[in-house]
Amino acid sequence: MLKIRDFWVSWRRYRVGMLLFGVCLSAILASPQVAMSTQSAATVTTESKISNEVAKQPLARPSKSPTLPTKKPTTLTANVKKTVLANGMTVLTKEVRNAPVVTVQVWYKIGSRNEAPGVNGIAHQLEHMLFKGTKDRPIQFGRLFAALGSSSNAFTSYDQTAYYGTVEKNKLSSLLVLEADRMQNSTIDTEKLNGEKRVVISELQGYENSPSYRLDRAVKRAAFPNTPYGLTVGGTKADVEKFTVEQVRSY
Repeated sequence: MLKIRDFWVSWRRYRVGMLLFGVCLSAILASPQVAMSTQSAATVTTESKISNEVAKQPLARPSKSPTLPTKKPTTLTANVKKTVLANGMTVLTKEVRNAPVVTVQVWYKIGSRNEAPGVNGIAHQLEHMLFKGTKDRPIQFGRLFAALGSSSNAFTSYDQTAYYGTVEKNKLSSLLVLEADRMQNSTIDTEKLNGEKRVVISELQGYENSPSYRLDRAVKRAAFPNTPYGLTVGGTKADVEKFTVEQVRSY
């Protein structure tokens, strides 16, 4: 009884201090810092266990990536068939099934490199004349190609002159007939030549308005003096004006 009474007396004497101590202890345990420290400790312990488990496992070998088949690059000369005709003409054919059309190009191994001073531009002049008609078809060949639905044109360079057209594949024979006709039977007379000379001179005057054309001409003259490569492909107005029917036919 004495001990209980002494405890009760002590409790009544120190109860305020003990209550304050209990409140402070509860606040400390409930604070975020303590909670975070406890959680961090648990996390570190868990991560440590996971790391140990991973360290015990054997390393996996890297998987090999699948080997893809390599494609050979496609070139313009791939699958080209070469045929030499009895007359010496070389025919190159290549089948491309992307569209139901056919393209024909007729190349002549002649250009402005075959010219001399005084007749500069005659290859280009002849290119124009081959659109002026033939004995059997005395009309503009541009109209005949258009009637086939053909996209056609021509160009002259230093080394070649080329004529080309594209038509539906079922009109290939008609296109070849036109090309063969003008190859052998083009009519070159004074009236047609004079008219087409004016067209060529107009083209040359248009070129003169281009700074890049004049620069290219100056560079070629400096790089290839006294050679045909130093001449212009289109020629000069002075030379074109002097072309005769005999010169163009002979060329």
